[in-house]
Amino acid sequence: MAKVEVKFLVEMSQTIDWPDDEMDNFNYENLQINCDPEQAEIESHDYELKRVAVNGNEYEF
Repeated sequence: MAKVEVKFLVEMSQTIDWPDDEMDNFNYENLQINCDPEQAEIESHDYELKRVAVNGNEYEF
């Protein structure tokens, strides 16, 4: 049985309740830290494949 490893991108969205008293700390890095894929919803099922490997070897379609 072949081992297929797939890395892909998915478009997701999440609503984060950001406290008003912490808006001074609202920046790109803090936003990245607070993103939680488990709390997000998938926006599109059009996945973009980034890498495919079969049995550890790069595979191209």
